[in-house]
Amino acid sequence: MATLKFANPVVAVGLLAAGAAIGYYFGRPAKYKGVFVYVVKLKLKPGSRALFLEKFKPLADHVRDNEPRTLSYELSVGAGENEDTIFIYERYVNKADIEDPHRKSAPFKQLGKDLAELGIVVDKSVEEYYETNYGFVNR
Repeated sequence: MATLKFANPVVAVGLLAAGAAIGYYFGRPAKYKGVFVYVVKLKLKPGSRALFLEKFKPLADHVRDNEPRTLSYELSVGAGENEDTIFIYERYVNKADIEDPHRKSAPFKQLGKDLAELGIVVDKSVEEYYETNYGFVNR
């Protein structure tokens, strides 16, 4: 099986988000049309992935257990030469849900504080999308 490689990681993230958005329509309940998608890409200092994951897990657990309007919250880690790259793919019923409750939560604030103190994030990019309701995300 062939592996696609993209010279520009922003293009790869855009295609990932667009593909997920396009792929979600057919199994989607009508109440979730036009979902807000937030994609975060982080470049970590070499060898710091395990520490990042340890600090991230409490936030992920909190989102799963306390944010019912967060439809998806998935962290992906880079493979091969991208092992120090992290993608966080977030889906919310609407854009307001990322501000409150997500960014106002204690675990979100704690992660920001921890990452600032540790200094393990060397680059960050964020992209925002709205799903088109063509396709599906899960089967």
